Amino acid sequence: MRDIRYRLRVHKTIEPTILYFGTPVALISTLNPDGSPNLVPERKRQWGYRYEPDKFGIAGFTAVGSESVAPPRVRECPVQMEGIVHNFRPFGKNVSANVFEVHIVKLHVEEKLLVGDGPRPHIDPVRWRPLIMSFCRFFGLGGEMHPSRLAESDFIKFVTQGTTAQPVNSSGSHEPR
Repeated sequence: MRDIRYRLRVHKTIEPTILYFGTPVALISTLNPDGSPNLVPERKRQWGYRYEPDKFGIAGFTAVGSESVAPPRVRECPVQMEGIVHNFRPFGKNVSANVFEVHIVKLHVEEKLLVGDGPRPHIDPVRWRPLIMSFCRFFGLGGEMHPSRLAESDFIKFVTQGTTAQPVNSSGSHEPR
């Protein structure tokens, strides 16, 4: 008979201000109403981002044409996805957010990240080192990679420090809790 021992883990029930575990960082390019490329949604302006008409240029990125969709890809990104929004809807009880159903129609991957020479190569998880944003901080597969300006926003200060001042929305009024 095998002796299996488990380490006791102690858990504490909490009510967090925000429930978020982190996600891979992705640059999403879209087209503005005037047809110019856009890398940052307009809503992020209220988080401390400024309007910049040439986001590719200011970030040092190169726009490269897509094969199946109108918005350009970012040449410097090792994995580039072309997608079509099929549906979106609002969700959330305590937040104002939307969920988007996006169908990926083309996938472009740097060759050095691929395994297999056949018709269906795949991304090698040993070579792929995605940037992850967790609690408004950037991490690689090791430690923290780069500070985030999002972490300095009024919203994050409100969430993490419990200040009495609420974040201000784009119209200048305070957002409800």
